[in-house]
Amino acid sequence: MGRVTGAGRHALKTPLTKWGMVSMYIYGGSVLSLLALLYGLSVTGTLAGTLNALLEFYIARLFPWPFDELLLAETWVELVVSHCITIGVGQLVATTKWLSSQF
Repeated sequence: MGRVTGAGRHALKTPLTKWGMVSMYIYGGSVLSLLALLYGLSVTGTLAGTLNALLEFYIARLFPWPFDELLLAETWVELVVSHCITIGVGQLVATTKWLSSQF
């Protein structure tokens, strides 16, 4: 199987399975958390300010999933969109890593 064909199958079939979707959600959440850390560092300019902003964000997420998502989202549409973005980011990064590992 070629790289592009395998990447296409990986991208299309992984989110359709229960554990594939959960793993892409966790993976996307970790990528987005890292991006939030880098963004906070660039905005505040100090590591202490960044860590304070992240600490406030994670204190709000102390409830177990999915209750934390329900508390942070103001509408159902926002909840669905945030999950889709998180799964999409996880799938995009995982597929890109899958493609690059085939060289």
